[in-house]
Amino acid sequence: MGLLIAGLEETGGCAKIQGMNKRPALVWVISVFMFLSAAWSLFSFYLIFGGVVPLDAASQAYFASIGILDWLITGAILALNLAGAVALFMLRKLAVNLFIGAFAFNILSVVMAILQTSWAKVMGSDGLIGVAFGWALAIAIILYARNLAQKGVLH
Repeated sequence: MGLLIAGLEETGGCAKIQGMNKRPALVWVISVFMFLSAAWSLFSFYLIFGGVVPLDAASQAYFASIGILDWLITGAILALNLAGAVALFMLRKLAVNLFIGAFAFNILSVVMAILQTSWAKVMGSDGLIGVAFGWALAIAIILYARNLAQKGVLH
């Protein structure tokens, strides 16, 4: 039998001070944002491929030019971001590496799309601004998660 110490809770072989394992508010915001973003992406694909949303000629050509590797990379980005959101919500250090992996695949995806398709024509300057904003947000999330890991909030 072990000695009970007031204020400590034994979980999974490591003691945590009660109340210290609360999630920071920004962890909630990032996790919810990632879950909603994934759901919106999947719903958007459903609308596009289900014919609910009509596409102009440039968009049709773009989607027709997307290959299996592009779809695999897109799936990897989605899966890594969702796994990162879950890991962050569970306060796990693994979140940092998952978000870095998603970001790396995102960069690869954009570079491949620019080189191989009419992506720039379809996206235009607004799309490029969106990509830049998305990358800045991804970097901010990575830095935040890394900061939490360095402070010992993530285990």
